[in-house]
Amino acid sequence: MQEQKRQVTAAASTNFPAYASACTSFAKYSSACSCLGVTVPTTTLPTPLATVTVTASVTSTLSLATTTTSAVTSTRTETFTTTGVTVTTTDVDIATATASVPFRFRLRANSNSGASAGQYVKGYDAGAPYYFFNLSPNVADAWLFSLENGVLTAGSLGDQVINAAPANTYLFIDTSNSPGWQPVPCSVDSTSILQCHNTLYEVLRFCQNLNGIVLGGNNDCYDIFLKVVAAG
Repeated sequence: MQEQKRQVTAAASTNFPAYASACTSFAKYSSACSCLGVTVPTTTLPTPLATVTVTASVTSTLSLATTTTSAVTSTRTETFTTTGVTVTTTDVDIATATASVPFRFRLRANSNSGASAGQYVKGYDAGAPYYFFNLSPNVADAWLFSLENGVLTAGSLGDQVINAAPANTYLFIDTSNSPGWQPVPCSVDSTSILQCHNTLYEVLRFCQNLNGIVLGGNNDCYDIFLKVVAAG
């Protein structure tokens, strides 16, 4: 509420008494009075108050902030009060199904990969034009890989596409790009583990006597979980 002040000044009446009828105007009457030391009185009235009512309006716009992470879904709510209005904001974290994958990465056997745990995937020349994959404990032997639009490629060999043969299930590279071979579809799950499959199998295995890393495999092979490790 805001107060506005206005000063009002009231002047004396311009009428003059009958005994001064000889004066033809109030100005002459006032002049005659001044010669006698009498002045026109001025009365100042009390300043009136004008009341102005101002209504404040508060408009609050709330937005839902969504953050995508690979963590468990959670909701955080905060409440605060401003100028008499209580505002509640809510942030929501939504878990994702896949992990962030670097452009170039190494593949390393995860801790639950038995005797292969901690070893790196490397390619080896199996005789032109083919390359197969094996394991090495030395990071210097590790090949670099990429994954784009579900296609796994070997960056250490000119981004050659990695295939999976439906008949014998092993992973390989054909540098001659012979017709008929199909890329092995792969993805990376929320724990950074590589998931690949062909028409027969979806489990990566390591077989020492069967060209190394395969999909499926026989009883002499064991499951291997390859984890994406950033190159560097």
